Amino acid sequence: MMRRGSASSLPPAAKLIDSSSEGVVITGIDPDGQAARQDLKVGDVILDVGGKVVSTAADVPDALHDAHADGKLTVLMRIRPEEGTRVVAVPLGQP
Repeated sequence: MMRRGSASSLPPAAKLIDSSSEGVVITGIDPDGQAARQDLKVGDVILDVGGKVVSTAADVPDALHDAHADGKLTVLMRIRPEEGTRVVAVPLGQP
């Protein structure tokens, strides 16, 4: 599960790409972490987590926390890599 303190490498896409971009850009990946296991890459843009649109770094762990608090064991994240859009199922662990 992504920890609250690990969102510092998720700046808003509007700051890095252009002002009309949505989501947050992944600027760092722990090679041993969940993001690497889900094949997320630096430069991928997280568009939403569990159906909640994300626009700041804090939105990602907040949405993961909310899903976990709701008793969900996995959450879907919509990701925009270099081309297209994909959805990944992120395991959250036991509630």
